[in-house]
Amino acid sequence: MPTTFAAQNPTRVYDVLVYAQGPGYDHVLLVRAADAKGVVRELDASGLLARAFRHEVDHLNRTLFVDRLRGLKRELTWKKIEKRKAKGIW
Repeated sequence: MPTTFAAQNPTRVYDVLVYAQGPGYDHVLLVRAADAKGVVRELDASGLLARAFRHEVDHLNRTLFVDRLRGLKRELTWKKIEKRKAKGIW
């Protein structure tokens, strides 16, 4: 599976832009959900649609994009966020 790069810039972290890479951005998903009448529906999603579903599930699980970063990139991004908090930007 080829590795892709994806810009991550959620609105709540408006001035922090991170380019992340990895297989997590090439997902193919099977989404199963019940509608308002309780009818279970399934949808195969890939590409941008799969990323959108993953993004929404991350909201439900209270996962930030920074939580998916590793190593130095994660550390530096958290430092940027902490600086903005200290300045009262957030």
